[in-house]
Amino acid sequence: MPNGVWLPARSEAEKDIVKRLIARMKTDGMLVPGAPDLVLMGAKGALCVELKREPSRDLFMKRPKGCLSPEQRAFKQRCADAGVGYLVAYCWEDVECGLGGCSDRAASTSTRAR
Repeated sequence: MPNGVWLPARSEAEKDIVKRLIARMKTDGMLVPGAPDLVLMGAKGALCVELKREPSRDLFMKRPKGCLSPEQRAFKQRCADAGVGYLVAYCWEDVECGLGGCSDRAASTSTRAR
């Protein structure tokens, strides 16, 4: 249940097919608002990962840390109710730690809320 999909389209005919396919996926409930960016599955179960931006600053403005939308918070609660892991990651080290492969260095530098 991704919240986005990429389908290459080179011609206008292919672009029309992609538009119809996306519309059908939305109608059928296959594109779910609030669904995580990644769904990782393995022998130990599943982990839903929502990737968010770290706070940053550029020449023009400060960019705040990314936060969950109301739909994403609701999806996170659905995961908790179903016993499925959910992780809000601000860097790839967060994902690594969420998968249980957290090194000592990554653990000390990855102090973000999960």
